[in-house]
Amino acid sequence: MEAAKKAWDYLKDKDKYSGFYNPKDIVTGEYRDGIAEDEVYWAAVELNIAADMKIDLSKYLTDRVSVNLGWADIGGYAMYDLIEADIKGSDVAKEKFFTQIDLLKDKASKDMYNITLDGKYPWGSNMSVANAGMLFRMAARITGDKEYDVLAKEQLDYLLGANVMSYSFVTGYGELSPKHPHHRPSQVAGKTIPGMLVGGPNDAKEDPYAKAVLYTEQEARCYADSDQSFSTNEITVYWNSPLIYLLASSMK
Repeated sequence: MEAAKKAWDYLKDKDKYSGFYNPKDIVTGEYRDGIAEDEVYWAAVELNIAADMKIDLSKYLTDRVSVNLGWADIGGYAMYDLIEADIKGSDVAKEKFFTQIDLLKDKASKDMYNITLDGKYPWGSNMSVANAGMLFRMAARITGDKEYDVLAKEQLDYLLGANVMSYSFVTGYGELSPKHPHHRPSQVAGKTIPGMLVGGPNDAKEDPYAKAVLYTEQEARCYADSDQSFSTNEITVYWNSPLIYLLASSMK
């Protein structure tokens, strides 16, 4: 805790946060995060909860802190913890949190499969679906409203096969599931490791294989089960984590 407080002393008076960029001599894929305000806000929230530091959270909950659960945008975790703790600042966080929930709910109501993508399928679209499911489950826990549980289940259903391709996007689950993920350990072993959530449809088709074989496909069908299609068929820890949350929270 003392180390956390010292870190906060370093952060609290900074006017600008630089975020993360790869060093110049690193040429592999960059997990760029130019917005660090959400990390700072989360740190302030947890210090108030754990150490009763009475940090003025309104100073750090800026417009740049969004209600998300991604690898870069993590404000949703902070708001959920704050709402659950029910301490000073939670009312503002709750209002912002449920504004986003209402937006996701509206998007789901307009989709054939009740998912929240709004007809757009970016790289890692399955992460967006899984994260939305996680947010709905959080909303259900906060309010006790079963409607949010239903919405969370519908996001999970999509990932497990209730989609336009009838494809389970989790390896080893269902009759039709990924057999050739962009996953080096599976490629070396010659056998797909089960339980991994692949990225899913990517309407921009951001790899040569996807461009070659999916050029006539509609957005929701822009998925290729090939280890060459890194933009639709790779796997990541931060895609699997919301899937595990959804599965675990669905168990009675």
